[in-house]
Amino acid sequence: MKCRRKFMFALACLALLSASALAFEPPAERLALVGGTLVDGFGGRPIRNSVVIIEGERIKAVGHFGSITIPADAKVIS
Repeated sequence: MKCRRKFMFALACLALLSASALAFEPPAERLALVGGTLVDGFGGRPIRNSVVIIEGERIKAVGHFGSITIPADAKVIS
């Protein structure tokens, strides 16, 4: 009986540790693509000298260089 309680306790601890490890999400990496020509694909005019801010897997901002603030922690790709 004692062995079974220890086993159940260990199993419960393992389940809690696994759940907390799955819930942890590392901070999204920020990228700044700077200086390229951006084509929107819908027939609009290309944006020359553009800035595209990407956070994780999402585009957060797009515009002309100087009109978009590049986050301090962003990795700049020119």
